[in-house]
Amino acid sequence: MGPGAVFSEILREKLEAYPVDEATTRASRGFPAPPPLGFFSFEPGLRPSTSASVNPRRWRPSRSPRILLPHQRRALDEFVALGARIEPDFTGDELRSAFRALAREYHPDRHPGTTQHERDRLSTLFARLRQAYEHLQRATETA
Repeated sequence: MGPGAVFSEILREKLEAYPVDEATTRASRGFPAPPPLGFFSFEPGLRPSTSASVNPRRWRPSRSPRILLPHQRRALDEFVALGARIEPDFTGDELRSAFRALAREYHPDRHPGTTQHERDRLSTLFARLRQAYEHLQRATETA
């Protein structure tokens, strides 16, 4: 018998031994019954709140994953490899803000006084970034 089965058996025994007074139950007073064992129920598509420390401003409902073509998947991998923090279910605004943050980092004109070798490296990285952004931007237009 595994530990989960032992726990559920002990819990069942304890619950059966607990006397229930119908006059004091929530259901007898017209309130809905609480979820079993204190687990929170939730609507489909929303994350359940499991603790009081959830920051409501950072919470967002889960979105269905975006279906990307193979070249768009490679572009997303390239975008992430260059340092973007973006999920596969990105929106157009998230993509644009990630691109702008990386463009400030990799654009050669933002780094005056660097060597020619460093400027060439930044130009190559910025070109890769721009190409990946264009592929992903087409993915947001079709969605």
